[in-house]
Amino acid sequence: MVRVASTDGCPLIRQGLRELVGKLPDMTFRWDTDNYVRVCERLSKEPVELLILEPLAFGEQDALHVVTQLRRQFQKTSLLVYTHSPSEYFPMAALRGGAAGFLHKDCAVKEVLSAVQTIASGKVYLSPTQARQISLRYLSSSEIEQQTRPLSDREHEVLAGIRRGKRLKEIAGCLLISPKTVHTYKMRIMDRFHLTNNAALIEFAHTCESD
Repeated sequence: MVRVASTDGCPLIRQGLRELVGKLPDMTFRWDTDNYVRVCERLSKEPVELLILEPLAFGEQDALHVVTQLRRQFQKTSLLVYTHSPSEYFPMAALRGGAAGFLHKDCAVKEVLSAVQTIASGKVYLSPTQARQISLRYLSSSEIEQQTRPLSDREHEVLAGIRRGKRLKEIAGCLLISPKTVHTYKMRIMDRFHLTNNAALIEFAHTCESD
């Protein structure tokens, strides 16, 4: 029996997920909450195999951090991110952070059921749209490997500076490296994640920086 739980700021969504999962064979819905501290407490006391998670309930800036921290702390719990993400980069960032699937809240009920059953069987869920986007965007295994490779410590530091609105010279001063080196890191990140302008880079930094 696969144990399922959910966390969301909306009580109607939590109730809907409870009723939906309760109709699936070989699954049991154990609990739900709207509080991150309670999520950790409940997972420690009442572990589940699948958590349906709305990370934006804990703030847009902390959304990815919530995903990565829960995955690190509760490695036996698969995460299905179920959210109204404002960013086109968040789905892939969440998957890289350890989520087993990602759904927008405007998806059909049958897709929620498909995602829950797929993840419960031990697989990663990608919607047809996500799979198509990935296949079109990453045409070779080398590009996939480059995209999913974790950011280096220095790349994280540069992204953190960009997220805080610092100029490249200010970031260079903080890191004790040259502005040219900072620019190289910046361009390397933009090239790897196909960011075409500074606005996209800033949005990416806010979404994907988990430190």
